[in-house]
Amino acid sequence: MSKWPSLLFLALFFCGQATAGLKDFTIDANHISYQKEKYLLEADGSVEAVYKDSILHGRHLLYNTSTEVVTVSGGFNLHYDAITIEGETLDYKILSQEGNASNIFLTYNGFALKGDYLEFAGRTKFLLKNASFTTCDYTVPHYRVTAADIQLYPEQRWLVAYWGWFWLDGVPVVPLPTYIYDLSVTSKSKKNLPPFPQVGSNDLDGAYISETMVWHLNRFLSGTYTLSYATKSGLGGGGEADYYINETNRGNLRAYADARQGSYGGLTHYYRFGDVAKPPVQSQFDFLPQEKLYKYELETLVSFREKINYQRVSFTPNFKLTLQDDLPISYRGDISLGLVAEEGTTRLKRGGLNWQFSRDIFLNGLGIISPNVIWNSAFYSNGTRWLYPTVGLLLKKEVNHNLAWNLGYDHYWLTEGTSPFNYELYRFRAADRIKPGLSFILGDMKGKIMTSYYLDNGSPEDIDYSLFFAMHCYNLEVTYRAMRNEFSLSFGLGGGQT
Repeated sequence: MSKWPSLLFLALFFCGQATAGLKDFTIDANHISYQKEKYLLEADGSVEAVYKDSILHGRHLLYNTSTEVVTVSGGFNLHYDAITIEGETLDYKILSQEGNASNIFLTYNGFALKGDYLEFAGRTKFLLKNASFTTCDYTVPHYRVTAADIQLYPEQRWLVAYWGWFWLDGVPVVPLPTYIYDLSVTSKSKKNLPPFPQVGSNDLDGAYISETMVWHLNRFLSGTYTLSYATKSGLGGGGEADYYINETNRGNLRAYADARQGSYGGLTHYYRFGDVAKPPVQSQFDFLPQEKLYKYELETLVSFREKINYQRVSFTPNFKLTLQDDLPISYRGDISLGLVAEEGTTRLKRGGLNWQFSRDIFLNGLGIISPNVIWNSAFYSNGTRWLYPTVGLLLKKEVNHNLAWNLGYDHYWLTEGTSPFNYELYRFRAADRIKPGLSFILGDMKGKIMTSYYLDNGSPEDIDYSLFFAMHCYNLEVTYRAMRNEFSLSFGLGGGQT
């Protein structure tokens, strides 16, 4: 039977059997037959079934018109939204979009997954058995993660792998009890957790190595646990929990301890509301994309002995309301109020008011000049206050796609009082500063050199070197802060699509 008579037969059949026909569902095939007593339609040879935005191709298809279940054998290809699933067999409930498949290969927005078995519940969750995934688009990927179970949440672009291994260039190098990969992490201006330990050094801890793994309960509650060793601090460890209520309500709970510094931790909750603010213009020299911003954010912080600028500080609690947008005149302001205790110093109530206004002015051939005004102020319950507003200019110039430079100038137009806390005064000096910087791209490497010098005596305030190696499917980042004597080396995953 040719395709045209088959389509004609199917149309006449469904017109005569209203109770058996699914609206908006069509089947095209070389041969179609129907067993009326079993409510079973069979299609063979170049089968194409279409329901709304779902398109299914296969060799042999059975369609139960009573249960609205499609069964495909001998190979299939199912596509909807940005998801494509190829496999050997498929059982699919058309209305609920639930089912299972065998020997599958699934692609979605940079994810590539393989598995012996796939179970999917609608379009929100996929469960794969004896599976692997990668975001590397090479035929032989630079890396992949194999796992007993993988859960994919397409709408959130989020994946969780259980009991697996991380493979680098075909070699299994790190066992992964749980691993989470978030394709939307760049919109949060964050990075996916690297599968390798982070190494570095600083004056407080000495040389250190830190290995962090993830745990996962569900899409709304997951976190990390960490084991570390530092030459000055000894053994340490702890964990964090990230909870997600909805797009505007989320938070982080953490608890750590080490042999030298004891225990510390905290809870931070973010409530974001209002319209989505316009983010700053993205540059190819940035290591991370800009975060999605809301015009308003309320941060609630309760913490115990967490480290800020090498001091142990507790907030019980602290509230900060932030307003921000990028209009013709960009602004960001926050009002804060809290109870602050710095170990070895004092415990006081603290209020703060901080505002920053800036505007980008495009100069033909010269780049962008950005004047800014910043108001910084803090008030303390012992009667002291600290005012240190500044005015400044920033000139930015992208010479070409591989080279850019910037030059900034800051001037304190008022200083009054001081802070009673050491963490706020860390490396603070009310002197004019000049801030030259350089950004470059050499092949797969991005680099930044950021410096700051005091104008009154020419001494450096900060000299920071950062190198970001984008090796197609994974990244290596090296940072050295010369004046603070801090060094860090970290490994991260990227996708071939980036």
